[in-house]
Amino acid sequence: MRGPVLRRAARTPRVLAAVLVLAGAVLVAAPAAPAAAAAPGDPCPAGTFSDDGLVPEGGTTCTPAPPGRYVAGTGATEATLCEPGTFQDESGRTSCEDTPAGSSVASAGATAAVWCAAGTYQPTPGQTSCLDIPAGSGATDAEEDGTAATAIAACAAGTYRAAGATSTCTTVPKGSVPSGAGDDGTGATGITACAAGTYKDATGAGTCRTVPEGYAAAGAASDGTGATGITICAAGTYREGTGGGPCIAVPAGYFPVGADSEGRGATDIDPCAPGTYKAAGAGTCTTAPAGQVTTGARGDGYAATGVQACAAGTYKPTTGLGLCIPAPAGSYVPTTGASAAALCR
Repeated sequence: MRGPVLRRAARTPRVLAAVLVLAGAVLVAAPAAPAAAAAPGDPCPAGTFSDDGLVPEGGTTCTPAPPGRYVAGTGATEATLCEPGTFQDESGRTSCEDTPAGSSVASAGATAAVWCAAGTYQPTPGQTSCLDIPAGSGATDAEEDGTAATAIAACAAGTYRAAGATSTCTTVPKGSVPSGAGDDGTGATGITACAAGTYKDATGAGTCRTVPEGYAAAGAASDGTGATGITICAAGTYREGTGGGPCIAVPAGYFPVGADSEGRGATDIDPCAPGTYKAAGAGTCTTAPAGQVTTGARGDGYAATGVQACAAGTYKPTTGLGLCIPAPAGSYVPTTGASAAALCR
């Protein structure tokens, strides 16, 4: 961070030695001969003053103008305060310095100029205040801490700056899009989070995209906004339709549809056919074995969630759809889960 503005060498009127560069050699010019000293009773020289404007008797000299003041001519009885927009950091001076661009002085008698604070700038020397950087623009030459800016430009596409913020434009983060920008994307004054069901996975310019089927938004806030990416639905889960929402576990009696070879990214579910069943999660429907019947199915026989062994005295000879059959006369079934009846002897 820069300190207070003092005197810039290029603007210093009293240079004791001039450095000249000629043909690769550095030459130092001899200092100018000092002016003749004023005698007692003479007018005080420029840059100095006394009560009566004359050089005092007794070997004393006129008083040099203190920092923050100046004396322009001879015979002065007081020093003049530097005007707002100027300053003087040395004593005995005949004028004050304009504040450089990027700084200002608000009051009279300043001994130093003050660099423009972050969020402000000043392109013109000799000013009494700095200007607020408007929203949608940023400083182009500020210090690392944002101070001392002298110029501004509209924020580039993919960046933004709100009023009163730091001096430079900020890259639009993931999960957000710029707001308040012009047709060319420049000059954005803020950002807006991607709506629920949409996402943006890159910084800078761009638009929010709809979350596709078989995927869920990632990195979103609790209300679903500001998603920074998407995640494919894991095996055993699905998400139907585009837009927002989490992946849903595949319920028992149903199998996922539209998944990849690893079972991920399912976009829908279908019920297990009559005579088949399935537990919740990943996998396919399994055919009910002989000796067992499906359970938990709907009234039409679809979406069975499990199987149950035929009770003793009954049997089921086929796989898939079917009922347990009582053992016919002359036969018996001593155990559960039988696929056939035994003849009596």
